[in-house]
Amino acid sequence: RDTIAAHVATRTRSQTANALAIALGVAAECNNTPVSASRLARRRFPAAVFEAASALAVMCPDTGDMLKYRQLIHHKDPAVKATWTRSAANEFGRLFQGVGGRIKDPTNTCKFIRRQDVPAERFKDVQYGKFECSHRPQKIDEPNRTRLTIGWRGHYPFDVGTPTADMLLVKILLNSVVSTPGAKFMTTDISDFYLATPLKRMEYLRLSLRDIPEEIISEYNLHEKAVNGHVFVEVSRGMYGLPQSGLLANELLEKRLANFGYRQSKLVPGLWKHDWRPVTFSLVVDDFGVKYVGHEHAEHLEQAIVKSGYRIKSDWSGNKYIGITLDWDYDQREVHLSMPGYNAKGLKRFQHQPPSKRQDSPHEHAAPELRRQATIRTGRGRLCPT
Repeated sequence: RDTIAAHVATRTRSQTANALAIALGVAAECNNTPVSASRLARRRFPAAVFEAASALAVMCPDTGDMLKYRQLIHHKDPAVKATWTRSAANEFGRLFQGVGGRIKDPTNTCKFIRRQDVPAERFKDVQYGKFECSHRPQKIDEPNRTRLTIGWRGHYPFDVGTPTADMLLVKILLNSVVSTPGAKFMTTDISDFYLATPLKRMEYLRLSLRDIPEEIISEYNLHEKAVNGHVFVEVSRGMYGLPQSGLLANELLEKRLANFGYRQSKLVPGLWKHDWRPVTFSLVVDDFGVKYVGHEHAEHLEQAIVKSGYRIKSDWSGNKYIGITLDWDYDQREVHLSMPGYNAKGLKRFQHQPPSKRQDSPHEHAAPELRRQATIRTGRGRLCPT
């Protein structure tokens, strides 16, 4: 970082090394993308820097390049273009009022409005839209996923902190499953979790017509609403990218599940338990990792969520949670965690060329010396290792 910071000129409009410029400079170094000191000073970065540092892109099977939304919907391969254009149209249909009659239950989260419909006092808060694409094979109904999110750069005057389970809690829960006689693990997730939560105030964003599929432009007659190639959107429900979405959705879920005896821990973020049923689960955004003893108790949780007005998808095998593959052996009371294909995907993404000859470690392997175990005798006569 010190090297990059030194290259950022201080004789600029800010007179100080901008944190974003430093971060992008580091990204350029990591990506082996040459950026001169003058370009750093003028905040002029190659597109490759942004593409390499961006998440939720789709890997090209031929080149290994990470492709973003605009590259996918304008791809030279007609099949790729058609696939992701339809995926984007479906996302608009879910968020707005449907598309082509193929969205069963649109959420009515957003609606297209005219520029003059944005309140004057809120015009400074108009945000921009971001599209995130990912390939998720476990989503059988639609493995190619497009998500319209909000690129937030405004101010929200209320609390936005959301209790969420961390990796430590998840691993403790998994250990608890194999340590509890008769316990099993299943997962469930709420469809459109954020999109079902009313906002305390309306939010607004602006979208470019070049990012909107032609099917949506035609069905919603957007050319009449567009101003300088952009249209405005009013958001009335929670949406990915809004800082308040997570907390509002969590508060509403907590209120609804309380009617069925489920409480969120006041001490451990993301940990939920039933008042008396042997059901405990961790919650990461909209993904439930459920420990239960007795199938009927897990079914009670499912019914409670559905009766609260949510749509869910459950996996009783519990083989996948927060991107980690879980191999359960309840008889031996073991669970093995893995991420199949992770290394191979990383090697392809970073275009790593395997060496022609095997490369061994430059140093001879030294086996670690384990500390000799001593034992002491407790007052009860048991031997305890130290």
